[in-house]
Amino acid sequence: MSTIDTDAQPLEGGAAFGAKAVELVKAARSEVLLLTESLDRRLYLDDALTSALKEFLLAREQARLRVLVLDASQAMHNLPRLAELFRRLCTQVELRKPPDERRSECRREWLIADRRGLLERHDSDALLAQYWQQAPQRGKSRSDVFDEIWKESEPDSEMRTLGI
Repeated sequence: MSTIDTDAQPLEGGAAFGAKAVELVKAARSEVLLLTESLDRRLYLDDALTSALKEFLLAREQARLRVLVLDASQAMHNLPRLAELFRRLCTQVELRKPPDERRSECRREWLIADRRGLLERHDSDALLAQYWQQAPQRGKSRSDVFDEIWKESEPDSEMRTLGI
């Protein structure tokens, strides 16, 4: 079982996670980073997240969404509306698959907005998460790890065939 930090807002359940994900995306100004195993539909099925991401990406030409996803085919199956958004806004959205040697690090869920706001789930099987609306040090730390994995990752062939 994961420990919950005292300075974080603890969350339990997919609806709570989804609501905070929407809140983070709506607060983002330039960049959203997402580390996910497969875009778990218990967390991301809500159309509000797709709408928030669309609004974020269309509002600013420089806005970027980078996604590290372990299982792209499952992710696209889980959330077809989000996958369609990724296809339509492909100049602002990048998806990559982490290398095999980094897979164990990616069995968690991170949603990071502008390297300051953070939503984190430590275990892909649990519905317990932590949320920080403003945590610049923690957000930067997680973003730095995300960037390291990103540099070692490549576009997944499954994503290329989908036009992402």
